[in-house]
Amino acid sequence: MLRGLVVILTTILLLTVTTRNARADGDNIIGQDAGDSGSTCVTSYFAEGDTTPSTCEGTVLIWRIVEDLGDNVCKWAPDQYYDCESGESQDVVVHRGALTVEAACSQPGPTPPCGGLVWSDGISWLTEYGDRTCSAWEWRLQVHAGLPCNRLAIYPYPATTVGWPSGFKFIGAGTTTAQAARAYAGAGSPGNPRVGDQRNIVLQLKLVPARNALELYLPRWGRVVDGGKSCPEQGSVFLPPQGVFGRPKTWACWDLPSHPAAGGEDQAGRYFPDDPVGPDAPLFKGWGRVPYYAYWALSYQEYKERTYCDTSYANWGWDEEAGQWVPECTEDGQPGHWETEYYWDTVSRGGVIDPDWVAGLPAGMKADLNGDGDADAFWSYGVQVLRMDENGRLDGWWRKEYVCRAEIPIVVREAQSRIAWPEHGPRVGP
Repeated sequence: MLRGLVVILTTILLLTVTTRNARADGDNIIGQDAGDSGSTCVTSYFAEGDTTPSTCEGTVLIWRIVEDLGDNVCKWAPDQYYDCESGESQDVVVHRGALTVEAACSQPGPTPPCGGLVWSDGISWLTEYGDRTCSAWEWRLQVHAGLPCNRLAIYPYPATTVGWPSGFKFIGAGTTTAQAARAYAGAGSPGNPRVGDQRNIVLQLKLVPARNALELYLPRWGRVVDGGKSCPEQGSVFLPPQGVFGRPKTWACWDLPSHPAAGGEDQAGRYFPDDPVGPDAPLFKGWGRVPYYAYWALSYQEYKERTYCDTSYANWGWDEEAGQWVPECTEDGQPGHWETEYYWDTVSRGGVIDPDWVAGLPAGMKADLNGDGDADAFWSYGVQVLRMDENGRLDGWWRKEYVCRAEIPIVVREAQSRIAWPEHGPRVGP
């Protein structure tokens, strides 16, 4: 996959071109900003052939290759300004050779880890997978990292009433780090190592949020209008993290109870055996998700030997052909002797995990964040609901934490009376 290359340039063009540390995966451009100086800030897009960005914002300066210098180094020149909204292009009013930069013709994609990756309610990394192993010593290690759980506070919960404003507060996403280790592998031993032996072998998997927001959806929910007198239905919404303190900033309500005719399913007793909502009450089941990047890392020390010319003293020998005494070796013009050194060398490698490398990963777990058709992250649907009051407090008698689930169940009851609810219901908003 060609990865766009971003450079920081101050040009003699009609616009002052600056770029942020943005990247483009495929032909997706991320990042455009205007500085305080009044100059126009334009994202640079290093195009493959005659392509233009399919997903971008604002104005993009398109660079194209004018000369291939070899060894994956090319000379690039500005060619067009591309308006992402209209799709129209305007030629740069300079000769294409007047301003050039040297940059990689293309960027190599991420490197998969040795062994294999398998989906098993999380990512498992096996150092021996099929005919692939991580070491000539065939040491066997396995590390497993489950997707983190995302924390969501809801008021009221686990049941609400038709027309009653319900508050939602995304507490935050999580991270997962897992590792496996082996002390030694090889033909020797820790006290008597041999060349090629390995020690302090560590495998690590880590998952971190790719986007710090929770996408939340609940069936038949809607925006709060006039204190809950109307709840026009909405789709999924994105909740930024609010943390533990503060009133919820996201409010919603329902026009219909969670009756089976309205899409209600299951029964509350399955999810809330200890809550007084009635075991037979039907409920809505929604979901929340956060995308996560996964990273792998392998590190170890390998016992190696190195032969070098030691100039602390010289060994001399007679050279019959030259007819003179010559040193055994020279280093920077200094005579010396050959010496062999044995040492432990630290080896480490790693990178981001492409979801397509994970065998058995369900399609619904693959997140395409930039819309280029290729998955680049993992969806975590795990949500732990915390019960809060209308002011966003998570302590006191109402405090309760529910188990992490891949679905968000909630009971919506029919209202018995809605007289003066806008006056006596919760205050909507921060």
